[in-house]
Amino acid sequence: MCIKVVIIKPVDNGCNLNCKYCYVDGNINKISFMDINIAKRIIEEMFLQKCKKITFLWHGGEPMLRGLDFYKEIVEYQKEKSLDCDKEYRNCIQTNLTLLDQNWAKFIRENNIFISTSIDGSKEMHDKNRVFFDGTGSYNELIEKIKLAQSYDININALCVVSKENKNKAKEICKNLNDLNIKHVGFLPCFKINNGIIEYPSLEPNDYGNFMVDMFELLLNGIAKFEIREFEQILKACLGKKTNTCSFSGECRKFICVNSKGIIYSCDTEIDNENNKIGCILNESINSNIFIERHKKYLKNKKVLSTLCEKCEYVKYCNNGCPNKMLNSKYYFCNDRKIMFKYVENILHDIIYNNIER
Repeated sequence: MCIKVVIIKPVDNGCNLNCKYCYVDGNINKISFMDINIAKRIIEEMFLQKCKKITFLWHGGEPMLRGLDFYKEIVEYQKEKSLDCDKEYRNCIQTNLTLLDQNWAKFIRENNIFISTSIDGSKEMHDKNRVFFDGTGSYNELIEKIKLAQSYDININALCVVSKENKNKAKEICKNLNDLNIKHVGFLPCFKINNGIIEYPSLEPNDYGNFMVDMFELLLNGIAKFEIREFEQILKACLGKKTNTCSFSGECRKFICVNSKGIIYSCDTEIDNENNKIGCILNESINSNIFIERHKKYLKNKKVLSTLCEKCEYVKYCNNGCPNKMLNSKYYFCNDRKIMFKYVENILHDIIYNNIER
């Protein structure tokens, strides 16, 4: 077993934004700072992995709240420890970017840290959900910080949450991302559930699939100037290639998440539930046989294909989606996946058999 990605939550769910669709309901009063020694322990354990390539994904809440000095010490420790092993590693920060300043930008550039932020389209669309605690939108602040980062030659990747607010706005979102010179985008379907009830602004079935087909068309017609993560993954799957995004690969086992106290979970969406913890990095090794077997057992119990999935023609591509987006024992975006897979299959069929240029 090889864990390639560790999601690290240095402030747990603490955040300076109050996004309406956030699945963790994080806020600045919930901050629990990770001790630097816990972070160093994570680095030591990951460098003991058999994997040649490792990703440290700093997540939140808002991970920049932990402060620049914390990350400076982390980077120096990684450099020191990497001298003793033959590993390729990278640091990624998933951030709302509002805390970026020139000191942060210089540090990120000098250490080749990958940055991804969240943007939901135009100011009107973005500010519907991504707000500060006083209710003001975060769009203007975000755009200012994107431009600051780009002035330091930092490439900004983006995540865009597709919700009821922007599900029919593929063209407008595409133009906005083009104008900002964003190079790679992942589109996340809005899914907020409370006691089995889907809450606003979550999507209805088929909304996401139809939106993504619109976005794929913009890409294939040369209008979208950025790469689309979901198109890449679906295309790989249809061509029989290995996918690397967890919701498509069906391999949650390549990921773990560690919270500020060192408690280990399978995924960052699970840390609010004590029943989901699978260990503690302070008193055991993720490379021990005991931990590995416990991790495997947890994932096996969690990833159970429904009868519908077993009979589905796309199961080998889809792998049942994300187990944390289930409703009534079914992946909530099942129909959306079918819409997307069918679209890409038709594209490939046209290219291969009808000699059509796209």
